[in-house]
Amino acid sequence: MNKKYIMLIGIIIAIFTVVILVLVKTNIIGIEVSKETEENIVNENNNSKDVVPEEEISDEQMRTSKIKLYFEGKDGALAEETRDVDVKELINDPYKTIINKLIEGPTDENNKKLIPDNTSINKAERVGDTLEIDFSSEYSSILDTDKNRKKLIEDSILKSVKELREINSIKILVNGTEIKDLKKSDSKFSY
Repeated sequence: MNKKYIMLIGIIIAIFTVVILVLVKTNIIGIEVSKETEENIVNENNNSKDVVPEEEISDEQMRTSKIKLYFEGKDGALAEETRDVDVKELINDPYKTIINKLIEGPTDENNKKLIPDNTSINKAERVGDTLEIDFSSEYSSILDTDKNRKKLIEDSILKSVKELREINSIKILVNGTEIKDLKKSDSKFSY
């Protein structure tokens, strides 16, 4: 008996919903749309018919986002490259994803990789608006380079991770130890 009542109530709700929708659509219920709004709706519908995609967007394309990465360009200054990255990777660990793309190096043959080969990330963690990046020991090979080169490498990392708006500075560590050779102003800076 209860199932019949529940089914009857469901049917009544469905009929009531359909009647309301019909009344609203035929403007019998007092919802008025101004002539200007109606014209805008018609124009928007007409404009949307003009846009025809050249190809369908695949599931893989729908899951990507563009990020900007910075490498050393021909002139020795930073050069920007745009990459497509899987959104799931960015959501799971955005900092490691971006820094790993820097470690992989540029796709443009005119640009040069800045982070030493075989470097890996032990940890990348946001503390306030600072990203603390703990690299493997391979990163310490930059200590033998001049200060301008170190700054270029750090600028590359900072500019790339600043695409994530919550980061304003970086702090570099190697195997859990802050690099002592770098002045605080060199290893932690803001734009």
